Amino acid sequence: MKKGLILLVTTFIILSISPNKAFATYLEPYLGPYMTDESSTTLRDTFDLHEEPFAYIGFDVIDLNSYRPLELTWSWYFDTDMFVASESQRISHFDNPFLDIWNSLDDWDNYARVGDWRTVISWENDVLLSKGGWGSQTVNFTVNPEPVSSVLFLIGGATLAVRHYRKKRKIS
Repeated sequence: MKKGLILLVTTFIILSISPNKAFATYLEPYLGPYMTDESSTTLRDTFDLHEEPFAYIGFDVIDLNSYRPLELTWSWYFDTDMFVASESQRISHFDNPFLDIWNSLDDWDNYARVGDWRTVISWENDVLLSKGGWGSQTVNFTVNPEPVSSVLFLIGGATLAVRHYRKKRKIS
């Protein structure tokens, strides 16, 4: 009886400290999710209209507890609640211990608008579903007008105001 209890406790300790994380309760990214530039891991929350924003998320492959595919879904919203598009990605080849993933809205140039945006990133690993191998997080970002456009708008508006003022002064 005593040997059986010692064996049980020893097995539990070995499994709980093993690198395969056999008792993982949920799958979380080691970095992100957040918005950035393509192939960058530098956080950004504002973009100019001509820039293409990328959502980034990184996973530690050991946390996946398996080399089974990881399913990701990227849902894009404009003005935080107007659905724009959704894209799915299945990753089944893991080259190194860290999995860095970037996604941008296909054909961004057709969807780009000035304002507030939201991207919902969801992930799941079928082996870990019973152990919490899924998650979802929302990332907010803003698209601003191009600085040159704003300057031109202000110059044009100032020119019109000066002309209007001069005309008004001539009449009186």
